[in-house]
Amino acid sequence: MGDFKKKKPELKLFVVSETKRWPENFVARQIKKLVFWYFRINSRYVDAMLVYTEQAQQFLAVYLPQMKTILVPAPIDTNLFKPTQKNTFYRNKTLKILFNARYSKYKRHDDLFSAVSQLSQRGFGIKVTCISRDDKRLFDIKCLVDKNNVKELVHFKKSMSLEDMPALYAENDILILPSYNEAIGMVVPEAMACGKPTITSDTVGANVYVKDGVTGFIFKTGDIDSLASVLEKCCNKDLLKRMGAAARSHILNNYNANQTVRPLEDFIKFGETKNS
Repeated sequence: MGDFKKKKPELKLFVVSETKRWPENFVARQIKKLVFWYFRINSRYVDAMLVYTEQAQQFLAVYLPQMKTILVPAPIDTNLFKPTQKNTFYRNKTLKILFNARYSKYKRHDDLFSAVSQLSQRGFGIKVTCISRDDKRLFDIKCLVDKNNVKELVHFKKSMSLEDMPALYAENDILILPSYNEAIGMVVPEAMACGKPTITSDTVGANVYVKDGVTGFIFKTGDIDSLASVLEKCCNKDLLKRMGAAARSHILNNYNANQTVRPLEDFIKFGETKNS
């Protein structure tokens, strides 16, 4: 790294990182800390680190405070992901929830099913559509459906192509991602670009795209009552329509390709940019 910069001092060297926390596994954690130690020694040769999420930027501010970081969220294809003519909300007084995620434990399907069970018992109309890129652990997820007595409220779809996803977003009222420490979660800005509000936990990386209370809601990870509360708020056609429009506008104005690379361009052109 040092030799490279000495030979080509005119070039800027950037490192991409999405580390948000130390691994839980002891061996993996020690390896990660060793990598950070080595990187810290050589950090003077790096002009900046590029991160996709606010959580990653906050982590680096603590463990690599001397390093300049530039937040560059991934851009969204707003030509592919856009509202359709069928973009209606809360039809037949039923809240249609889309859960687009792999059937992994950290996605916390159980939290959603538990919250849906609460609302159903109180008379709210709820329908949940689950879709994943594969069927791994599908049996386990169906067991969670049975455990929470929401079998009639949850159905599963097979994996779909990216081009077909806007139509699926249009069929639903909101997208939910209640994961624990989700790296990013690009389904969140995709749904927003399609004019749909989102509900996310506070450890989802894609919250960099979300304005809590404006484009959707952010709740505390694992807090079933809080999740049930925001789902109840979403049983409101006018609120969904307003938040959906705000979500689409927010993505268009801030997360198209030109907007997301601007902080990096400013750094390259002018030699500095503020850490946010």
